[in-house]
Amino acid sequence: RAALTALQGLGGVGKTQLATEYTYRYAGDYELVWWVRSEEPATLSGDLAQLATVVGLPEADVPTRVELVRRYLEGRTGWLLVFDNVNQPGDLRDILPRGGGHVLITSRRQDWAGTARAFDVRPFSPEEAVAYFAERAGTDRTDTESSEAAAAALAEDLGYLPLALSQAASYMQQTGLSTQAYRDLFQTRRAELLHRGASLDHDPVAVTWKVSFEELERDSPAASALLRLCAFLAPGDIPLELLEAGAEHLPEPLSEIVTNPLDLRDAIGAAARLSLLEPASDSLSIHRLVQAALRGDLSSEDRGLWAGAAVTIVNRAFRYDQNDLASWPYSTRLMPHGIAAAGHAEGAGVALEAMSELLNNTGLFLKQRGDLDPALDHLERSLRMAEAVFGEDHPEVAIRASNIALILQDQGDLDGALAYAQRALKLDEKVFGKNHFEVAIDANNIALILKDQGDLDGALAYAQRALKLDEGVFGEDHPNVARDANNIAMILKDQGELGGALTYAKRGLKIDEDAFGENHPKVAIRANNIAMILQDQGDLDGALRYAQRALQIDVNVFGENHPKVAIRANNIATILRDQGDLDGALGYLERALEVLEATYRPENPTTTLAAKNLDILKREIRERDGGGE
Repeated sequence: RAALTALQGLGGVGKTQLATEYTYRYAGDYELVWWVRSEEPATLSGDLAQLATVVGLPEADVPTRVELVRRYLEGRTGWLLVFDNVNQPGDLRDILPRGGGHVLITSRRQDWAGTARAFDVRPFSPEEAVAYFAERAGTDRTDTESSEAAAAALAEDLGYLPLALSQAASYMQQTGLSTQAYRDLFQTRRAELLHRGASLDHDPVAVTWKVSFEELERDSPAASALLRLCAFLAPGDIPLELLEAGAEHLPEPLSEIVTNPLDLRDAIGAAARLSLLEPASDSLSIHRLVQAALRGDLSSEDRGLWAGAAVTIVNRAFRYDQNDLASWPYSTRLMPHGIAAAGHAEGAGVALEAMSELLNNTGLFLKQRGDLDPALDHLERSLRMAEAVFGEDHPEVAIRASNIALILQDQGDLDGALAYAQRALKLDEKVFGKNHFEVAIDANNIALILKDQGDLDGALAYAQRALKLDEGVFGEDHPNVARDANNIAMILKDQGELGGALTYAKRGLKIDEDAFGENHPKVAIRANNIAMILQDQGDLDGALRYAQRALQIDVNVFGENHPKVAIRANNIATILRDQGDLDGALGYLERALEVLEATYRPENPTTTLAAKNLDILKREIRERDGGGE
């Protein structure tokens, strides 16, 4: 049999272009090269039949000429047949010659293994995409927005798909748009742009995939439904367990198959054979432009249906708990899907309650990671949704307001933080009364903001109120009590009451060690605060031990580049400086400031303090070394 090679992959990924390039480069190695359009049976047979005329075979009907061509080629070597865009292996079963030639196949199907030597054609690398786009868009463009940075950003938006990049370049040339202007338009009108920018040799991206969508809907409605759900999630690493756990919230027929491993794999296989999904052992991936094309083909009602399903299942699965380290890895995995699903649901105006809860939880997770600006955006959107669903005087609104206060405090906007925290306290007192643990949370938050503002007496009053409430509700050995005791300790420290501060701080440490173990971020907070008190008492060796313990815990939990790690490093630097180890302090302070500047706004008080400490330390090192000012 002839040597068969199949180039398989998503429509628009460049299979036909790759086959064309091969024929141009190696045409001289063959005595005969023939191209066969293979998407439709009629064109496949017709193009192959025309070869009969070219090689001088007798005139006959199409089926007879196809058979004559097959026999003709079987008696020869040195020929190449290119079957472009074959729907499935069976289309070629009765017409492939047996002989010494070569057959090159392009196909969206992924099931050529066993029939041909199969090669997966994948999108460009980022570098290849930028170079290709620059070539297609033209190098004589004069507007400064057509920079390599803008082209790189657009290439990423387009998923590095060759056809999409070519289509964008064609549209820009036709309309005079710059790269940045096209990208800005694509952010809001992507479904329409996917239908524009056709070239003479190829349909637009959306049209290229429409045949695949229709085939999948006809052959496997469940696979088609799966594809639509995936269109409302992030494109990569969609966990299968997310689908299985959310079965009751999915529309039919998808809900019927996701809990049956065989049925689910059949549906995945149906979509994967058309290169519309990429399966892994426990997850799925889908190209972002396939997602956009799918969403663009849906009615507004169906978009709402699938957006609501997506945000609901992610919300139910996203169970981030700051005290439970085991919840963090899966939260990290789900967060891109939460961000995507919430955005689509918000645009469709559906599942507002689930969306508000999901945005709140992803916002808190982003805060824990030190990503404060996106955390604030999520929480502000969550608050708007909660107000729309519950009204402005509901406990859920108080939760959102309280969480926003935490972000603003970290960003250094203490007045804004206090306003949100006071709103939360007023709401919770109205709903629960003045002796509820939610009120204790609000009182604690206000205490910390007042402390940062310098109102230590006011801060102490709120912190003591919180402690009394929590001891009454939870008893004396609860983590909430540890939090309250810690906050009182830090206020007393600032007031100069170091003995009382140390007593409260050690109480908090003991409670949290018993509750969470010795290597938990809560324990790091308590250890760090004890270090600060010991430093003020002059016990620098003890302070350094506690500070280094806090740093090591946070490095293990958060990694080297988290703001909590930077704060710990800054504190160690101040202890080393007090011990006279200026060079050791310099390394810790430089490390701290680099992380803080990458995380926080320039006006953040923590960043400002670290920068000030570094300037003072550098001056002291110069003076030590005889350099003066």
